[in-house]
Amino acid sequence: MHQINSGLYIRTLGSPGASWAGKPVLQGKKKATALLVYLALQPEQRALRSKLAELLWEGSEEDRARSSLRQCLSEIRREAPELTETALEVTATDIALRSDRVSTDIGDLIATLVQKIPGQHLEGGAEFCDLFLMGFGHIGQGFESWARDCCQSHETQLIARLFDLMEAPQTRAAEALRAARIICRLDPLNEAASRFAMRSLAERGETGASLQIYSQLYERLDDALAMEPSAETQALVVAIKNGELKEDQPKAAPIPARPLTSLPRPTPSDEGPPKLAIFPFVDLGPVPVESYFLHGILEDTVSLLAQLRELQVYSSNTTRQFQGLPGSPGSQPPELNADYVVTGSVRGAGDRFRITVQLVDTRTGLVEWANTYAAHASELFDMQTDIAINLTHQLLPSVSAAELRRTEGSLPEDLSAYHLMIRGRDIAFHLDPATFITAKSLLEEACARDPRYGISRVALTDWHSVLLGQGWSKDPVSDGRALQATTEEAVRLSGESGRALARYAHNQTVLFGYAEQAIEICSRALRNAPNDAEALLWSSPTLTFSGQPEAGIKNARAAIQLSPCDPYLFRSEHFLSIAYFAAGNYAEAVAAGRRAQRLNPNYTSNLRMTAVALAETGEVTEARNIATEIKRLDPGFRIGQFLKKQPFQDQATGQKYAARLREIGLQD
Repeated sequence: MHQINSGLYIRTLGSPGASWAGKPVLQGKKKATALLVYLALQPEQRALRSKLAELLWEGSEEDRARSSLRQCLSEIRREAPELTETALEVTATDIALRSDRVSTDIGDLIATLVQKIPGQHLEGGAEFCDLFLMGFGHIGQGFESWARDCCQSHETQLIARLFDLMEAPQTRAAEALRAARIICRLDPLNEAASRFAMRSLAERGETGASLQIYSQLYERLDDALAMEPSAETQALVVAIKNGELKEDQPKAAPIPARPLTSLPRPTPSDEGPPKLAIFPFVDLGPVPVESYFLHGILEDTVSLLAQLRELQVYSSNTTRQFQGLPGSPGSQPPELNADYVVTGSVRGAGDRFRITVQLVDTRTGLVEWANTYAAHASELFDMQTDIAINLTHQLLPSVSAAELRRTEGSLPEDLSAYHLMIRGRDIAFHLDPATFITAKSLLEEACARDPRYGISRVALTDWHSVLLGQGWSKDPVSDGRALQATTEEAVRLSGESGRALARYAHNQTVLFGYAEQAIEICSRALRNAPNDAEALLWSSPTLTFSGQPEAGIKNARAAIQLSPCDPYLFRSEHFLSIAYFAAGNYAEAVAAGRRAQRLNPNYTSNLRMTAVALAETGEVTEARNIATEIKRLDPGFRIGQFLKKQPFQDQATGQKYAARLREIGLQD
């Protein structure tokens, strides 16, 4: 969202807030912020004083409510005098905002949808109604009722704008499909948008995805209204199943010089890390694309994946000789023995190009992941690296998820080091104390099976870090030494791996307070892997604790952007919350902490930070509620133990954190 720098800007999505001339105001002042938000969202930015007093101080006597309103206005005047003088109009009967001096993020979002979909707040994990005015609970039933009505009104406007964008002839096909999907997300019973998405996917050959939308619509209509989709929708399904909506078949791809074959695949116990082959993308025309783009994506993706060292990746020199698609799904040249293949194509029409990519399991022929990118001709060169980075962060978790499914029902003695590692890593991040020790056994066995595979050591490092961070360690000194030793071994085995170095720097800061050394190691990690989500992620708390919270915010947000579907996204949001807290932006710290809490409610390190940030914003009651949950999950946590090794180089920040923990009822 664009934020004006010369007036009042109201944030309604996520944690509500207000800024004047680009700087946050009224932080922690819930009623004052609510007053400005209410006025900004009124049709004429105006309301009667009696109405405001009734809404914001519900249940109070009229005279007392009016007095509280006057005090609230005085509070705004003290903290933001220029706002009061130039944007706020106060009379004996009503209060108003000057429309030329105020803007809102929801207003900006709706206006932007005339031309494009900004993506933020519409395609994330939370529902729109959960994001809108989140954090304004406990003001009163009247205010909450108004907020619900306001949310519904803005949601209706969003859907209307999305429909206009979806149906506009100048809208690119990929953008129109995004609009349809978002409408379905906002209004799950919307048949028109569902039909548009079904038709669009079927026309580009994605029949399975198209029918999945129909299946979801059918279930929702049945559950909510006890009815079936309309005759028009059902007729469309029949046409899709009969193949009547597929595009004209593209020109045949060049035939590889050598015959293709599907090879029998070995069992998991016979393999190390999976082998991945990325083939050159194919130009399907009719507008030709430059060869540098086709080969550039291959080179960049292979290079990035090889740096991460989790998978075995065939070199681009090997796969480049196989021009064209490698046959039917699951087949590959006989010279290769890949477990997964990545294929892609580029179709050009006019000055627009569509790039499609899919990851196929060669053992089953199943597509494990697929995606489509759209680009203007002028954007191709810039998109080459962006697509490679996106592919890297999509392929790793997709392969891990597929391999994890393959291990279901297998005994540990039947698994390779790699498969032990991914199973142990998955169990560890369920954060269940009952199974957490099992994860350690699997990870240690993975290290013993293949002592040279550094990724297993990195996963074991994660396990030790969670053990200490969750407060589950019965001997923090001994476990701290174990974490340090495991991290050093991971760095040794992984060489100059950015991920291993970033974790090492993090541990140096948290365990020993070696800020100067940690920053130097962190810089090396980012030089070696500047676009790796995990290296960026682990650098965030190191930078934050070392007195650079703004850099911590930047890196945590970059990590989230690069890996938005990460199964451990809760950790990314937690690190972002820490950085916002250290920067003094407590509202954003709460918002990030809440997102992490929704993703993993058992992550006690995050619960503590979220509770502290809530206390800083004045939400002490809610903070104490979280403190009660912390006591249940981690009864052994003591503030005194935290203070012995509190990681903030700025002692005042650490002391503030501890003071708030005491205030909300945690024990010294």
